[in-house]
Amino acid sequence: MMMRSRALLTRRTPRTPVKVARPTSSMVCFSDPPSRRLTGNERLSPRALLKLVSAVLGASLITGALTFLVWLKIEQVQAGYSIFALQMRLLELRQEQSALQVERTALRRPERLSRLAQQKLGLFPVRPDQVIDVDGGKK
Repeated sequence: MMMRSRALLTRRTPRTPVKVARPTSSMVCFSDPPSRRLTGNERLSPRALLKLVSAVLGASLITGALTFLVWLKIEQVQAGYSIFALQMRLLELRQEQSALQVERTALRRPERLSRLAQQKLGLFPVRPDQVIDVDGGKK
């Protein structure tokens, strides 16, 4: 009995073999002998060249599109800042216009104009004997 339990403990299960991928001609592996490595004199197959060109073109298009989107966002933010600055300038100009209208109203008061006419220009209100009727009294 003792022997049987010991046999159960030491029995090994069979291992499955592990498959290792072998390098192909399109894969560059440093363990390959120098004769299998690509040198500068070799040409790519038309299919491999097409894949390479399409990958580079696709990456360029994606990079261009992302660059355009970033530029567009920057322009949007700058336009927002410009609009804000113009709104602040408009508010300042409206406040200045309101202050100037108040000043204009104060300067055009009839009492002030009469006083200035008398003091600065020596003008006084017209007396009845200074009025000349050019129509001859016809109404």
